This record gives sequence, structure tokens and C-alpha cells, in this order.
Amino acid sequence: MWLALTPVTRGNGAMQMLPGSHKGGQIERRDTDDPNNILTRGQTTAHAIDEDQTIWVTLEPGEISLHHVDMWHASPADTTNGRRVGVALRYITPSAREQRVETDYVTLVRGTDRHRHFLQEPVPAA
Repeated sequence: MWLALTPVTRGNGAMQMLPGSHKGGQIERRDTDDPNNILTRGQTTAHAIDEDQTIWVTLEPGEISLHHVDMWHASPADTTNGRRVGVALRYITPSAREQRVETDYVTLVRGTDRHRHFLQEPVPAA
């Protein structure tokens, strides 16, 4: 879930999504290490996307966006003087496993993690 805290517009980097792209499994990605790409490894798709087939997900503060993890999605650079601010939340059960990276971190919301598939984030002191 991505919760908008400020308005999300095409000008400040609204997400574009390609309907149905999640049905074919994960789209092949490549790491670019592009310094202009703010993703961890500069991830991009290895194939051309027909942007005429995409939809824009614009949001008002308090609205959310939900999408399947395999849905093709991207956002352009913010070309405004404002900011696009939101919070990303993901919920999984302790039995789930990460298959895309070797190490990932979680915060246990409740219960016990007997599976130990993830490293635990430190509990905040305040």
C-alpha cells in the first residue's frame, strides 16, 4: 500500500502502471546503477513499454494505491517545485520468503516469528 501524504500528480511523479502486466509473471529487469535513478540499483525494465497503454495513478492526500508486486510500474522525475510524499507499507506473514534479494528486513507487528526468513528491524526506543 502506498499512502499519499501530499497530492500526487503527473508533474510531481505519479505512478504509471501497465494494466494486466502482472499476469505474465515478473517483467525482466536490469540494474543500471544510473545516478539519476533513485532506486537502490537503478532498476529498469529490460523491454520497451508502450506508454500509450499505461494509466496514471494520481492521488489526493489520504488516498492509497494498491498494486500486485509484478505489475509494471514506474514514475517520472518530479518537475515541480513541490514534493510528492507518501508512505509505503507492505504486510506479509512470517512464513513468507523473499526471493529477489538475499537479505531483507521486517518489523514484526505481532506474534512470534518462528521462521526467521528476514532480519528484524530494531525496535524504536521512543
